[in-house]
Amino acid sequence: VPPKGKHQCKLCYKAFNHKSTLSRHKTLAHTVNPPIFICAHCSKRYKTKVSLRRHLQNVESKDASRKTSLAVNCALCDYKSGKSEMLEHYEQIHGTTIEKEIIKFASEDEFHVWKHQTEIHTTARFTKLKSTP
Repeated sequence: VPPKGKHQCKLCYKAFNHKSTLSRHKTLAHTVNPPIFICAHCSKRYKTKVSLRRHLQNVESKDASRKTSLAVNCALCDYKSGKSEMLEHYEQIHGTTIEKEIIKFASEDEFHVWKHQTEIHTTARFTKLKSTP
């Protein structure tokens, strides 16, 4: 007989403080087909609904902070957006032409050194284009 307030699994002898915890343990650890909760976004699998919920909250929190950190403020008005949308904003709203130049590099490392130096010593900031003409 387990001590008062303890509930012991008869299969593996683990002890739990609550009967409901023992019941959950038996369902997850000792059934042939335990329930599986799958994230609809990334297909990760979780043993409990609580674990899936925690994962979703964590993902939503990361997405929100990533979107905030990628936001750029317009220097001419109160507009705020992502980098690529900002280029379009400057051209359409403020009539500013964005200068574009094609430069070829011998290696990716050479490009990263050039980009780093340019961003440190000027006000230039770079963004990836989805496609180039």
